[in-house]
Amino acid sequence: MPVFQLMQVLNLTPDSFSDGGAWLQEDGLKLDGLCQAVENSLKMGVNHFDLGAESTRPGALPVSSEVQLSRLIPAIEALQSRFPEARLSVDTRSAQVAKAACEREVWMINDVSAGRFDPAMLETVADFKNTQLVLMHSQGTPEMMQDNPCYENVLQEVRDELTRQTQLAVENGVSDTNIWWDPGFGFGKRESHNLELLRDWPRIDPARTRSWVLGLSRKSFLTLPESAAKTSFASVVHAEFERDPLTAAGMALAVSGLLTEPGQNLAGRVLFRVHAITTLLPVLRLLEAVCEPVVVTPLTQ
Repeated sequence: MPVFQLMQVLNLTPDSFSDGGAWLQEDGLKLDGLCQAVENSLKMGVNHFDLGAESTRPGALPVSSEVQLSRLIPAIEALQSRFPEARLSVDTRSAQVAKAACEREVWMINDVSAGRFDPAMLETVADFKNTQLVLMHSQGTPEMMQDNPCYENVLQEVRDELTRQTQLAVENGVSDTNIWWDPGFGFGKRESHNLELLRDWPRIDPARTRSWVLGLSRKSFLTLPESAAKTSFASVVHAEFERDPLTAAGMALAVSGLLTEPGQNLAGRVLFRVHAITTLLPVLRLLEAVCEPVVVTPLTQ
């Protein structure tokens, strides 16, 4: 059966779409608060953390590798010193940043461009044999990706792109078993594309051999239908943190796609990349229970 886990988003940026500024202030990182947040999550059984130093929200401009490193390195070193059991991921498109992170033995590099933004990314990660690599599908760059996203068949095109970049990564020396896929919810996709992916994302990998990172948390497509716009509940689902109940619903829908074909279980793992650990951890535990094999005990006379 698939193993579901949470990965906590920790954006070390002033302008990320949800938690921008939460861990970064004018005179530097809020390291004490960051360490406290990680400690709290570890106590709850969450040990995956995704550190980002460049916002990739729609319309965001690139951030230099030097600025990213000035934010990331103190955080990585502080967290590794205090919490060696934590699995740290670094969200970056920069090979220079990835190299510095890998030299500090982070567990994962999470590249929202799937290695397309920086031609040196794949060979850089390949030099570090124990580092996991997330290849995420996106259409365009953050500055323009939501201007006019267009697909003839979104599932097929996501599959083709991830397959192509996986082959390229392997050719550059990355171990296939270290590669994770992310369908890229919200990255160069209309609401209809995101909803189709949410319903049918397991069909991207028919053989069910891949491990996955699913980044649903607080995405803008997680809103109520326009037909519900006049209801009292719909009127308050605007701020990103108020999308957490809809994130929980999205997680449940994502898992339901794995249960539609009995006997076709996912071989790998699923990491849900989320902001609200306290809210969503009970949801994860329920999903795990639902996906446990059902043992039927015969009735005795």
